[in-house]
Amino acid sequence: MRAWLLAALLLAGGCLRAGLEAPPPSDRGQPHEAGHVDPKRPEAAVADLPPELGLWCGGAPCVDSDPCTVESCQGGKCLHSSYEAGPCLDQSMTGSTNLGANINEGVRAVAQTFTAGRSGTLAGVAVQIDAAKSYPLHLALRASGQSGPGAILDEVTLTTAGSALSQVILFPKSVPIAKGTRYAISADYPSAPPPGAGQAVAMWGGQSGDPYPAGGSWSSVAGATGTWASDPSGDLFFRVYVRP
Repeated sequence: MRAWLLAALLLAGGCLRAGLEAPPPSDRGQPHEAGHVDPKRPEAAVADLPPELGLWCGGAPCVDSDPCTVESCQGGKCLHSSYEAGPCLDQSMTGSTNLGANINEGVRAVAQTFTAGRSGTLAGVAVQIDAAKSYPLHLALRASGQSGPGAILDEVTLTTAGSALSQVILFPKSVPIAKGTRYAISADYPSAPPPGAGQAVAMWGGQSGDPYPAGGSWSSVAGATGTWASDPSGDLFFRVYVRP
């Protein structure tokens, strides 16, 4: 069973560093360092959300400060904004961190499932993973069912170990997303030593209880190719962007 630890205790103990800093304003629109990729793995890119919040139908508010959700973002345009927008924010789970899932400490991989609220193609995901070590972070979008995360639909490997919710991670393929279908985002570190005491590479932040009823958190001792076990302790922070 995966060890869930209070984020405050982890951070107070100095085990984890703070999230990745956003690049200076002059670097906006350019790939962040986390987007530099391992040439031997599928290409990934990380784009910071623009400072002009109305330019994205995403987690940030539109120009009138009203969050642009699936209901108000249609055809790539926020209905209550005069700005053209990017992909709509479909599903998300964010808030104040009060627990976290250690990756590579007892379990090889962790995952969060979600249920798509609209059909389209995957535009990107965001996760809140704070790293203590420098192994490349591997993320996968998976099919999901009653037994948890399943077949990999697409995957990326960053050259950094962490990522923040302010960063949108792009996948190499245009994966179709179907409304009402459950998917999973999994995270692991294939190049890290075997999981065990003191081997934690990073913590995926989240909240206790069931703040996201349309999905849940899972863990796998064997990693990407192993079986998954549900963890009812809480949900992990994420955002999923879908292009109409």
